[in-house]
Amino acid sequence: MVRRIAGMFLILILFSGVNLYAGQAVSIFWAEYDGDTPEYTQQLEKAFEGAHPGIDLKIIRTSWNNLHDRLVTSIKNKSEPDLSVIGTRWLLEFEDLDVLEPIEQHLNKSLLDNIDPSSMEGKIDVTLYGLPVAMGTRIMYYRPDLVRIPAKTAT
Repeated sequence: MVRRIAGMFLILILFSGVNLYAGQAVSIFWAEYDGDTPEYTQQLEKAFEGAHPGIDLKIIRTSWNNLHDRLVTSIKNKSEPDLSVIGTRWLLEFEDLDVLEPIEQHLNKSLLDNIDPSSMEGKIDVTLYGLPVAMGTRIMYYRPDLVRIPAKTAT
């Protein structure tokens, strides 16, 4: 079986498309975020495997600063995980490496309908490769009583 790296927060695929992986070991590179602890990922593995005993989930914790290089190295060595958290800015690079797999066919409509379309950044053209894991504010706010003329953005 050829392994492919799917997009950003694809642990959700396992929950929604669990029958695809029955009887298999599934590995995922998990980016460490603020407040994330080894105990948390151990609890996540146990909870998942308790709900889906036919799947051996292996979460491989990786610091965010090292994730890209570790993922590229694992692809080069043909030891890449089945799934990975990634930065959307890496999508085109991984598309060029031919290691992305579209995911929409593995997701149910109710899951997709529950995600705000504006946060679906894991797409290339119209093809969905990943789900959002985090979202930050993307607007600029200013107080007119403190800033008389706000900065302008280039268009």
